[in-house]
Amino acid sequence: MKKSVLIFTLTLINISSLFQVKAEEIAFYSPIKEGRSESADMRSFAKKVSQLTAGSVNFNMHYMGELGFDNTELLRQLKRGYVGAGAVYPPYLSRDVPAFGALYIEGALLDFKSHEPAISVIEDSYRTVFDNWGIEYVGYAQPPLYDVSVFCKSPINTIAGLKRKKLRVWTSAQVETFNNLGIAAQIIPNSEMYMALQTGVVDCALYLGEIGIFASLHEVAPYEAFLVPFASLPVALGVNKNIFNRLSHEQQAAVREAGQWISAETLKKALNDVAAKTANREARAKGGIKQLPAFSKQDVQKFVTAANEVWLRMAKEGGEVSLKAYESLMAQPQECISTQSC
Repeated sequence: MKKSVLIFTLTLINISSLFQVKAEEIAFYSPIKEGRSESADMRSFAKKVSQLTAGSVNFNMHYMGELGFDNTELLRQLKRGYVGAGAVYPPYLSRDVPAFGALYIEGALLDFKSHEPAISVIEDSYRTVFDNWGIEYVGYAQPPLYDVSVFCKSPINTIAGLKRKKLRVWTSAQVETFNNLGIAAQIIPNSEMYMALQTGVVDCALYLGEIGIFASLHEVAPYEAFLVPFASLPVALGVNKNIFNRLSHEQQAAVREAGQWISAETLKKALNDVAAKTANREARAKGGIKQLPAFSKQDVQKFVTAANEVWLRMAKEGGEVSLKAYESLMAQPQECISTQSC
């Protein structure tokens, strides 16, 4: 009897050990503020991973500025394993990967429907770059189709009007595009934008319309004029390869499954969420943003022409990865001049 009990007990121990997997606690960095919808998507991804792995893999979220390094350093921090996983927004990383600065630029899209067919090309570019940096690509989160608007202290909604002002932008491509139009533009980080407007370093800021309220732009530059749709690159999700490789095959499959899930969910939401955009425009007007008529089609076309010249040059300089993305996107039909007239 005792021998039977012992055998039964040992069998239970052996069976339980088959399902016993070391829990992995992995720091995940989002270069986006905690309150924005994109960071909510990251949390959904992390939650899905935890669910699919029965809690054996947990991504612990950290947000912009919390870990003591700048967003522009994320690839380096992922490579060395200072953070185990992260959401990579390519335009922040063009210093380390020139091709990332030329996959999309503002003015590339007049119609967001042309974005979906190009995603497979963009994903291929992510995989290529990540492999070179020792990062495992597991999927993407598609940001919303934001309005790219000009916020100013005084009412301005023309290129001619901007020529008399100093403009904040966030990419080198934007600097070059506006400079070619005779507009003084400079890169100022999000974290310094409010103070730069408040102290007169700049008079206007190029920013995403839907989140202008969160940046308190209604306090320092309340006049908003829509320019073009945001060149909304998917945010790539990656895991340090050494960390990824120490996961079990089942855990790795679960992380990839969660990545595919959040990719599909966020793309669907971005393509279909027209009603939310309308509601947001109404909400930000109530919050103190004074919405002006959009830039005219003539001004938008001037901006697009200047932007495309910059984009082609950057795509060629960025190499095969960015040039392939450029050619794929330019082959798509452009059906309308702005999201506000689609």
